[in-house]
Amino acid sequence: MEQEMSPQKNEAENQPKRRIKTMAQKSKPKPKPNYDRKAKHPDYVQFRCNAYAFNSIIRDIKDKLNERQKKLLKKTPFWNLIELFYRQRIDMNNMNKSDLDLVQLLKKFDPYTKSFKFGTKSFQITGNAVTQILGLPNEGKSVKLVNDRYTATFRTRHFGEKGKPSKNQVEAELQKTIALANQPKKEKAKTEQKKKTNKGKEKKEAEEEVDYDKEVVSLILILLCMTFLFANSSSTLHWKLFEHCVNLDTLSSYSWARVVSAYMNESLTAKAKAKAKKGGEASIGAVSGCTILILKLHCSFCNKICSKSENKH
Repeated sequence: MEQEMSPQKNEAENQPKRRIKTMAQKSKPKPKPNYDRKAKHPDYVQFRCNAYAFNSIIRDIKDKLNERQKKLLKKTPFWNLIELFYRQRIDMNNMNKSDLDLVQLLKKFDPYTKSFKFGTKSFQITGNAVTQILGLPNEGKSVKLVNDRYTATFRTRHFGEKGKPSKNQVEAELQKTIALANQPKKEKAKTEQKKKTNKGKEKKEAEEEVDYDKEVVSLILILLCMTFLFANSSSTLHWKLFEHCVNLDTLSSYSWARVVSAYMNESLTAKAKAKAKKGGEASIGAVSGCTILILKLHCSFCNKICSKSENKH
């Protein structure tokens, strides 16, 4: 005997079955291959020497410096160079560094003679050349960039005990130190007292002897070295240079022109030899030092050749 189906049940069976929505699994995007700039562009060169960066720093702080800070700055062996920025005697429109020009010039560098060769003619980055272009002293003791460590209170006070500070960190400390140095004595004492709350007695005594005017000058010199004279791809500075910049009393006893030229030549030589080992196909990569010197020396070199040819005619 056939069973009769209820109208409700019959109606339910005739309705289309609802589909259960399932979340589509998103496929993981394929990782993009790392962009190898050096492989794509064999002539790629990175350099961090930046006149604009230091010019911007000086323009920002020059009116904040007190008279003692200015006097201390003028006594340093770097004043001839700093004054060009301070007095705005550099036409920054003419300071545009040309990647193309530098790349072409770097191809002419001979690491064995440490000179840029153009046929039978050549020029070198010497201490005398640095003196003529940047006004740095060429006489005095040698600056040896060894033992890349520095544990003096200047470091811990401004940067703690971590790694080397960046340009932005040094610049921030410069602004803070200028503000502190220019505070009235009573306000300065209150500020320092707050800092010393959790410090031991010996550290308190050391803090009280800090000459903030000198530290302002030291931080300016550190930024000059970091952005212009000893610029590198990591945008940091050798701790030995920090130490020299802090010891203002002995700063003038060194040949800064020689160390600037030596630093530049060592970087160029190391990169050129590494390139030669790879059959000349490798990129030079990053060149440390004051690369503006290369462009300036090349201009002088060309002018001499032109003047000699004119005299012959």
